[in-house]
Amino acid sequence: MSEVLVTICICTFRRPRLLEELLRSLTGQLGVDFLWNIVVIDNDEEETAAKVVIDFCQSERNIHIDYLVERRQGISYARNSAVRNSNGEYIAFIDDDEIASPGWLASLVNVAKATGADAVLGPVLPEYPPNTATWIKRTRFFDRPRYKTGEVLSANDGKTCNALLKRSILNTDQVFDEKLAFTGSEDFELFYRLKKFGRIFVWSDEAVVYEKVPLSRQKLSWMLERSLRPSIMYWRIVGKDASVIKRIAHAALGFWLGFPLVLLALMLFPFDRCFGFLLARRGLLFLGRCFALTKIEMYGYQAKDVTSC
Repeated sequence: MSEVLVTICICTFRRPRLLEELLRSLTGQLGVDFLWNIVVIDNDEEETAAKVVIDFCQSERNIHIDYLVERRQGISYARNSAVRNSNGEYIAFIDDDEIASPGWLASLVNVAKATGADAVLGPVLPEYPPNTATWIKRTRFFDRPRYKTGEVLSANDGKTCNALLKRSILNTDQVFDEKLAFTGSEDFELFYRLKKFGRIFVWSDEAVVYEKVPLSRQKLSWMLERSLRPSIMYWRIVGKDASVIKRIAHAALGFWLGFPLVLLALMLFPFDRCFGFLLARRGLLFLGRCFALTKIEMYGYQAKDVTSC
């Protein structure tokens, strides 16, 4: 075994069944010739993930897991707790509703070694239940961009749903902005900040993970909210580096382009749901520039009653 050590960081909130499936997928990793461990941060004070972790540790005694509870509700708090409790040279992030392919971890590490990159990201492929509507798949809303292995990425590609980062570049107590604990986009903000310091991110197309797309996320309201909220957060984050005049100009352009598209989408949606949604999504992406200048907040990680799955 080499001296390289990877800590896999998993943040979870009331999804014990999905967490168990993720942990089981990590037992079958191939090509791993380095030491690695797991940190699970339970963001539920009722410790709903505890039994899953205990049962897993009893059946897989060769895999070390540190289980901790982060009682402050919010994704940034959970991610920061994961980083603070990691001890690897690299930190790998994967979400609790994802499944790792057998070559996932080795592919990330191999590309990191070969390129010397500060972070390596990989593809997240959607996994739909059998009764998914055809128009949902046609929108390709849940598809994400893919690149050639080794290709250098921009900050816009920065997400922690499938990423490996050098621990040495995460050298602050508050790696993820805790002001974004409920709104999300804390991972984009981190990559945006790291990019300004000259950090290099590359792609590993073989490091595949699969994300489950439950019917609850296929509701039109959820998809539209997921279109608008990240746009608002994107323009707020990048707007910090822009002048007031430039931000206002972006907002005016966004309204001029976005409002007509949303109106047109409302008229077309009854006839073609796919095309209507795509127009609405494009319009909301533009309108995010306007809402970014307001004090309106959209909370994607707010404490609320959640059905365990």
